[in-house]
Parts: sequence; structure tokens; C-alpha cells
Amino acid sequence: KELATSRGAAFSDVFTLSRRLSMLRMVTRENPVVLNEAGYIWIANAVVEELTGGRPGPVSPQLLAAIRKKNELFFHRWRPANETYLFGFRKHEQGNNAVEIAQFDRLIEKAESEIASLLKSQ
Repeated sequence: KELATSRGAAFSDVFTLSRRLSMLRMVTRENPVVLNEAGYIWIANAVVEELTGGRPGPVSPQLLAAIRKKNELFFHRWRPANETYLFGFRKHEQGNNAVEIAQFDRLIEKAESEIASLLKSQ
């Protein structure tokens, strides 16, 4: 928060927001850290409201799907399933496949563009 303020950037305290979700029963029963659909919608609206200072309209299902898709790509880019085989002590076995990880960057950029396009059309 201090860094955002010092740089004149918007800031949203997602941690504080997320604590409200369990009280509102917007988490899955299996894992109280994982949001259900209502939780994603609520937190998306709350973050947008904090960042823009205004009341956002409803978040479309297409926008939520695009955000989830981009987040999944980002996850696989930064936490590959076979990290030890790609970059670690066993890279001599599968290290030649490590070049594929950087290819996620282009997919993530494309997903970000799709999200920006959906935001403009709302």
C-alpha cells in the first residue's frame, strides 16, 4: 500500500477483502481458500471499485472466463509441473523442453489483450 501510494498508483487490499468472503459463504465447501462463482464475482467487483473509486457494473461471465484462462496460463508459466526436469538437477533428461515455458508469454499477452477488449466492450 505504501509503495502504491508513493508511486501514485491505485491499490486494492485483496487480503482484507477476501476475509469477508468466508462470512458471506462465497468460498467452496471443499477448500475455504478457493472462491466459488459468487465469490469471484464479488471480489472482482470489490477490487474494481477500490481501484477505480467508483461502483462497477456487473462482471460478465465472458470476462471472468477470460481472466481465469489467463491466470491458468500464468500459473503454468511460473510453476511448470516438471520444474525439476526442465530447470533443476534432472534437466539432463528433459531440459530441452524448457524452451516451451517461455512460449507461454505470448499466450499470456494474447489473453491480456482479450481481457482488455472485453473490458472496453462493457
